[in-house]
Amino acid sequence: MTRPQSTLKNAALTMVGQLLARLLALLFYAVFARLLGPERYGDQGFGAAVGTLCVVLLEPGLNPLLVRDGARDRAVLETHLAQTLGFKLMMLALVWPLSVIICMLAGYGGAVLTAVIFAGGTILLGALEELAAAALTALERLDLEAGLRFLSKIIGMGPALLVMALGGGFESVLATLTAGAVVTAALGLVLVARAGVRVRVMVDIRVMAARIATAWPLAVSGILWLLTLRLDQVLASAMGVPHGALGNYNAAVKVVEALVLFPGAVATAFQPVLARTWMEGAEVCSRHLKNALFAALSLAIPVTVGGALLAEGLTRFIYGDRFEGTPQLLAIQLLGLPLIGLQFIATHALVASGAVRSQAVAVAANLVVNVGCNVALVPALGVAGASWSAVVSGVAACAVYLVLLRRQGLRPGLVAAAWRPLVAAGVMASALVSVGPRWPLGAAIAAGGLVYAAVFLLLGGAGAMKALKDARSSGGQAAH
Repeated sequence: MTRPQSTLKNAALTMVGQLLARLLALLFYAVFARLLGPERYGDQGFGAAVGTLCVVLLEPGLNPLLVRDGARDRAVLETHLAQTLGFKLMMLALVWPLSVIICMLAGYGGAVLTAVIFAGGTILLGALEELAAAALTALERLDLEAGLRFLSKIIGMGPALLVMALGGGFESVLATLTAGAVVTAALGLVLVARAGVRVRVMVDIRVMAARIATAWPLAVSGILWLLTLRLDQVLASAMGVPHGALGNYNAAVKVVEALVLFPGAVATAFQPVLARTWMEGAEVCSRHLKNALFAALSLAIPVTVGGALLAEGLTRFIYGDRFEGTPQLLAIQLLGLPLIGLQFIATHALVASGAVRSQAVAVAANLVVNVGCNVALVPALGVAGASWSAVVSGVAACAVYLVLLRRQGLRPGLVAAAWRPLVAAGVMASALVSVGPRWPLGAAIAAGGLVYAAVFLLLGGAGAMKALKDARSSGGQAAH
């Protein structure tokens, strides 16, 4: 039987795995777009968008429930994995051809239809990779989960790059990516079996109907979250914001989405811990909730402060000199990074406590406030108004989450989790301001990181981090 990793090590492993996977994906799609050109790249994007719209039929919120229930009992994990795998395979066999038929009936053909078949199919097959990743997360084997994320890009994109180098056409490249997704899905299940879980397929319509009835608020939350991330740009465009300004805004959004990796990795590492410790009572679960918030904020707050102060240099390094309006927008949007970390962790805590529908209320509040603020602020402030809207709606969502957590008897200890990172980040900010633009970007980042770490340790951060490092999954999984 495999031994679980420490929570802190799990967070580091998933962070590294996702970072490498994103860098590989960025490299691949940069090459892919240059070779294909705007028209064919647009066709590929359309096919992927069709797959993204349909994938909710394969994943109606079942994965978070698999993590929650599987983290508590190995036998339950095996049964639920078998049933969920059977459901996803059945839906894949139905949804994939149906999406192609619908597009054919809508009049699409040629390269667009090819993209729907292969690029859309790759997205749908990715649901099987996500299922395997959820099972590995339940087992707290994020070393294997990180390996799966990294290898999925090697398996899918490596051969596709080779096909492009050999002069393969649009269809050949997309078909290679789809074949890679099949291999990755199989690899994910092999890793789950290696972690000690028997992999099989079960189809029980009544059982899955009951689980979907429980899980559907999670699917709704995912859709609302996606709308929250994308609707602001649509609203700004509808209100007459120039496309150049939207380009600056989108550039800032992409940086923030990349940096969400830091609190997101912590949230993933603590997801099974929260699920398991809830069974020991709200007080025990609250202690781990506080640990999770402390770890997430210890990463997110210095990134927010340092990123805002170095936004101009970061923007120039990533995008060059053409995105002059991006630094101001990035500095504003980074304020939402700690808020996103809190929302991720609170979501896992609410799911662990069984309040699956409640967390959808917080996501809905985020969306409603976001839309209202955009309508009020964008006409006066332009895309800066859209950036502030994201921050204000994040604050509103966090307020709702805190209320919902307290209703479940959970005490997040927000002040205790935040004060050390805030003080250390404040000292770091003073150091960065004194350095100003005189230092190169890399030197300024290194100096800021060293100052933050030194002050953080002086404030007793070392002891708190040691407690996280020593925290292991001694219950649930280890007992089986």
